This record gives sequence, structure tokens and C-alpha cells, in this order.
Amino acid sequence: MKKNFLITLLTLAMISFSAIGLASCGGNGGNNGDNSSSEPPAMHTHVWNEYISKQATCDEKGEVLYSCDCGESYTAELPIDSDKHNVVDEACVDCGKTLYSEVLEYTLSDDGMNYIVTGIGDCTDTMVVIPSKYNSLPVTSIGEEAFYNCDRLTSVTIPDGVTSIGNSVFAYCRSLTSIEVNENNVNYSSLDGNLYNKDKTELIQYAIGKTATSFTIPDSVTSIGDDAFALCSRLTSVTIPDSVTSIGDDAFALCSNLTSVMIPDSVTSIGENAFHCESLTSIEVDGNNANYSSLDGNLYNKDQTELIQYAIGKAATSFTIPDSVTSIGDFAFCDCFGLTSVTIGNSVTSIGDYAFFNCINLMAIAIPDSVTSIGDSAFSYCESLTSITFNGTVEEWNAIEKGNDWNYGVPAKEVVCTGGIVSLQ
Repeated sequence: MKKNFLITLLTLAMISFSAIGLASCGGNGGNNGDNSSSEPPAMHTHVWNEYISKQATCDEKGEVLYSCDCGESYTAELPIDSDKHNVVDEACVDCGKTLYSEVLEYTLSDDGMNYIVTGIGDCTDTMVVIPSKYNSLPVTSIGEEAFYNCDRLTSVTIPDGVTSIGNSVFAYCRSLTSIEVNENNVNYSSLDGNLYNKDKTELIQYAIGKTATSFTIPDSVTSIGDDAFALCSRLTSVTIPDSVTSIGDDAFALCSNLTSVMIPDSVTSIGENAFHCESLTSIEVDGNNANYSSLDGNLYNKDQTELIQYAIGKAATSFTIPDSVTSIGDFAFCDCFGLTSVTIGNSVTSIGDYAFFNCINLMAIAIPDSVTSIGDSAFSYCESLTSITFNGTVEEWNAIEKGNDWNYGVPAKEVVCTGGIVSLQ
């Protein structure tokens, strides 16, 4: 009897508990207020509707209301949002934070009407935001090489008031992944984090910290700026469209993993040292190009009287300059570590600045008597160069115009001429 009584009590308790649970998510036990209904309430899972009743700001928490159609509701706290500022004149009136990078270097313009950003200064930001004003005057320019070789820089934001950006401003910033320009800027723009002029006819700076291994230059581009890709270590290929007419100085210099490049027929101008890349084994030029040509993967002018760039990543240990060549261009063999010997033909009259600079394995060189000039540092730091011969007289050697430090750091102490020796001490 006692056992039956306990079972009855337990059953009644379970029924009561179920009724309470059903009422908690059905409004009055699920009968919609109709007390005459004999049907039990329907059970359901809460579906919460979210409503932000108070936005979080940079210095104050917010509040969010969660409610179910059954009538149940509760509130929760939103954490402070450090990026939610009440901005007036590039500063938050609530927390006082300035929304631009401070302690950059500036120079007042000659007319005293605006400022020029000239350097990183004491700024420790990795994400630099150029202000639109400094000392209550507009910032209108970023000076030449202002952020040059700034390793810690990862992103830059440029305001709409900047109307002038100097050469190589962001060159060699190896961590830079994003350059963003305010869309209202009338002179400059950005696309995929790279810097262009407004109508995107000039690619000014590729953000060389990007992880991409390939890049296709937009068809709108006609000019690739100086240093645009310089020191980009990740790119293995770059596609240059046939809209491009000019490639700037050092445009692809020190792109350590770039192995080949194709120059379209549209290109009419290639700057100095544009393709000085340690892994480059092939420079090809479209056969219809009126100004440039290629032979065995090396770059020449059209009639091949000037050797502009030897592809220094080649594995060859020797090279003979074609008989058509009269001029070896500036930097033509610079930093070529593979070559141990180079044969210079009797047609060559000039050897350019830094032409064989730091060719550390070049052991001997014979200079023909046709040569009339040797440029600055032409053979500097050729640390294995122990033999220099000249196929002319001592008088002819002395008559050659020689640039500053043409043989600096070279172990050879003399030039052996026909009929005499010239000391290099």
C-alpha cells in the first residue's frame, strides 16, 4: 500500500513539472489564455530573436535583448568595442583617441600652407594612417622615400587630401601587404592593396609583403613605376600586359624568386637595372617589339648593339658577348655569381657603370683595345679576379676613360698590355 502511494505521488509530481515546463514556453501553459480549452499545451524549443538595445562604444558597454515569441526574454551585456569611435576631426570625442598615426616626420611647405610627410619618425605603428591635417594645416604630400625600407610597416592608409606622392615612397618595405587610398582622392587609387594613380594607368607600388606567388598587371596600366616590385621575394611570375609602354628603374630589382619574364611588343622604355634578379634565367621579348630584343634569354636593344641585362640566374660558367655588341650596359652582369669567365668581343667600346660589380667568381678578364671607357665600379668587388689583360699598348690603356673605383676590391694588381705592364697599386 505504501509502495503504491509513493508511485502515485511521483506520477503527480512528474505531471506537475511537465505542465510548468510547457507553460514556460507557450504562454499560460500553451492555451493562449483560453482557460476553457482541455487540450494540453504544445512543447517547443525557444527561438531567440536578437535586438541590440544599446550599441557598445569605445568607452561604454552595450546591451542586447533576446526574446522568444512565447514571451520569454533576457538581456546580455555587449563588451566595449575599441573600434567604435565617435569621430570629429579624426579624433574620438568619447575616448580621445586619435585615429591616425602620430609622431610621423613632417616638413612645412615653402608657402607655409600645408605639410609634407617626410618619414616614419618616432612612430611605432605597423599600420600607418596618414592624417588629413597636421598642426591644423592640410597634409597634401608624401615626400620621396618617406617610408623607404621600413621593415615593420604592414599597411598604409592615405587620405583624400594627398595630391602628391614622391618616388620610391614605399619601396623595399618588405612586410607591406596593403596600401589603401581614400576613394575620394583625386590623384591616387588602390586596387587589391596596391598603389596606382587615379585612373590606374601607372602601377606605383606593389605591396611586396604579399604572399602571392604570381601577379597579373591590370590591362589599364601603361607604366610600371621605379622600384614598383623591388625586393619582392615571393613572386615567381609576373604577367605584363601589352598595354605597358614603360618599365621604370629597378622595377623588378632583387625579386629573388622571379625566374622568367616576358616583355610585350608595346614596351618602348626599360629603366636601369629593371631586371636585376638573382634567380632570373630567361628574359624574353616579343619579336614585334621595335625597341628591344632577346637572345638566349638575355636582354638587348633591338639591333643588339647594347647588352642591357644578362639573366644572372643562369647556371652557365662562361659567356661570350655577341660580336654585334658595342656597349655593355650599366649593371648588365652585376651580382652574377655563376660566371667564371666572360669573353668581350673587339666590337665593344664601352663598359657601363657597375657592369660586372660583385661578380665574385669571375677569375680573368681580357679587355679589347676597342674599349674607350670603363664605368664607375665596373669591376668592383670581383674578389676572384686575379688576371686583367688589355689587347693594346700601355699608352692605349692609359687613354681609356676610367670611372671612380672601377677596380675597387679586385685582387689583380696589374694590367698586362701588349708590350708592357701597368700597375694598379
